[in-house]
Amino acid sequence: MRLVVRNTGLLLLVLCAGMLCYDIVRTVLSGELQIIDVGSLWVAVHSTSLQELEAGISRYLWPFLWHPVMVTFLLLPAFAVVGVVGVLLMIVGRRRTRSGQLFSRP
Repeated sequence: MRLVVRNTGLLLLVLCAGMLCYDIVRTVLSGELQIIDVGSLWVAVHSTSLQELEAGISRYLWPFLWHPVMVTFLLLPAFAVVGVVGVLLMIVGRRRTRSGQLFSRP
């Protein structure tokens, strides 16, 4: 299970690096700062699920949860969100060392 979590974290970190490079290239070519946010990426991947999530949160949970909280999340840079999730998965899936054994002997 740890291997799957670690590999998923590594895949997300590689995806983060790719998105960051894409944002840098777009910024250099256009001459102005262009960073893809989470909402734009979500719309590009699957827009109907975002619309359904908005309706579900506003109707069934708490309308306050959508507008200040989720909208703020959707405006975050996509590479940063993917990178943070990747780092967290790498931390969760890391190998644990024994308490008295910091260095392993060959």
